Amino acid sequence: MDIQMRDVSLSDMGQILSWRNTDACVRYSKSNSTISKSQHKDWFRDRILRNSHEPYLIFSLNNEDIGTVRFDSVESDPKIFITSIILNPEFYGRGCGSKILSISLNHMIQNFPKTNLVAEIHKENIASIKIFSQNGFDLVDNNNVFRVYGLASGDSLVQSRDN
Repeated sequence: MDIQMRDVSLSDMGQILSWRNTDACVRYSKSNSTISKSQHKDWFRDRILRNSHEPYLIFSLNNEDIGTVRFDSVESDPKIFITSIILNPEFYGRGCGSKILSISLNHMIQNFPKTNLVAEIHKENIASIKIFSQNGFDLVDNNNVFRVYGLASGDSLVQSRDN
C-alpha cells in the first residue's frame, strides 16, 4: 500500500465533515449527533491553524483520500496528545485505519519526541479498539463509556513499535 500523507487544509473541510457525520462515526462520537456545516466550519478553521504544533493529517491511496489522524494537545499538559482517527467509509475493513495510524505515529516520533499519546474510544467501537491496539495502545482506564488507551512516545514508542 503506497499511502501518501499531508497536512489537512481548508479545502478538506467538506469531505471530512461528511465522513464525521456518517452513522458509524456519529454512533461512537462523544456528542452522539451530527455536526452542522456552520459548527464544523468555525472549529475546522481554528483547528488547521494549529497544525504546526498539533498535527492534523490526511492520507490518500491512489489519489483518493482515505482518512485523517488528528493529534490534539491537552490544555493542562501540552506533552499529552489525544489521538483521533476518521476513515472514509469507502475504506472501512481494508486495513487502512491501522496503516494510517502507524504512519502518523512515526510522524509523531520524528517531530514530537517524548510526548504521551492517548485515545478515548467508545467501549463498543471494536474496529477502533483493534486499530489502536494493533499499534501498541493499551487500555489504561475503562471506567467510562469512553475508555482511555495510552501509548508513550519517544524511546518507549520506538521500542514497542519495533517489536
